Amino acid sequence: MGNCKDKREEVMANNGSRRQYAPKVVWYIFQLALGAGLIYYLFHDKMSDIIHNLDHFRFIWLVPAVCLYYLLLFVGAWRWYLLARVLNFRLTLWDAVSLTMKAFFCSLVIPGGAIGGDLVKIGFLAGHAAKGTKVEGAFTVLMDRIVGMIALFVLAIILTLVSIPLLMSINAPELYAMCGLSHDPQLIYRGKCLLIVGILALCLAGLAACFVMFMHRQLEKIPLIRWGINLANRISHGSFARTTAAIDIYRHNPRLVFNTVIISVFLVHLNLVAVVFCLAMGLGVKIVKPLALVTGVILGNIAGLIPFTPSGVGFRDYTIIKFVEACGATGTQAGATALFFTSLIIFANISCGIFFLLGRRSSRRGE
Repeated sequence: MGNCKDKREEVMANNGSRRQYAPKVVWYIFQLALGAGLIYYLFHDKMSDIIHNLDHFRFIWLVPAVCLYYLLLFVGAWRWYLLARVLNFRLTLWDAVSLTMKAFFCSLVIPGGAIGGDLVKIGFLAGHAAKGTKVEGAFTVLMDRIVGMIALFVLAIILTLVSIPLLMSINAPELYAMCGLSHDPQLIYRGKCLLIVGILALCLAGLAACFVMFMHRQLEKIPLIRWGINLANRISHGSFARTTAAIDIYRHNPRLVFNTVIISVFLVHLNLVAVVFCLAMGLGVKIVKPLALVTGVILGNIAGLIPFTPSGVGFRDYTIIKFVEACGATGTQAGATALFFTSLIIFANISCGIFFLLGRRSSRRGE
């Protein structure tokens, strides 16, 4: 009887997990369809010209582009390793590289995008973590994401403020037609102003959230907030207190946080600018406005945060196309650059799946 009861409970648990997972799969399919639709909308009437541009691509420029993008992936792993080490978490540099690459692969092929990749990293990490350290390990993944976001938001704010005349000069006739604004320049002008304000507000809100997280000890002096924190700690069986203790360790290591933000600025976000630059040069684009390229890639990353397509595909491409055009490229050159860039990201993330095989081999050697 006991075995039958256990089997029934196991079947019910499996059915429940399937019901919870089904909406995620449906949402992911919708994201894929929307991303494919946006790519088709952007490129279907220009595909022959884009292919013509690709036929004349100088592949020597692909070498630095690929190397720079893989450097970005390894820098992300190194950054996480530095953040985990300060918590005395048992994570070797090889573990950080392996788990980061697996997360990049999973972020592309499973529901959830970049966040899904982080959850997978946490799941892998849980299997490697020593007893009683899983909460701290999960927080290192969150902290790594926070550092990257701080760098992106700071860059986006600076570039948006510097590039306001450029932003106001960029035209998006396809978007105007879709919104029915083609014949109303006044509304287009107001829309551009609102978009600039929206970008700044989003970035400032993100930075404020990070600031509040680090200032939690000051907020705990407010009785209502202290009561909520104590309640959260009871519900989480002490996990919330361990998380805030980890936050305090980072707060008392401002040099580490600052250094990892700087690493993110130059070796991650501006690295992507260099990747797009190499691809554009390979297509024969003469970059006459470097600020437009830098702003376009950074704001393209902001557009990529829109959670309606996998990794922001479509939204990021459209942003990059408009800014590469502002650099002096033709429409087909800009389209080819964006398409090549997205293809490189997809190829690199898929290639990260090789670390699953490397992990199996190393585990077998350990046996």
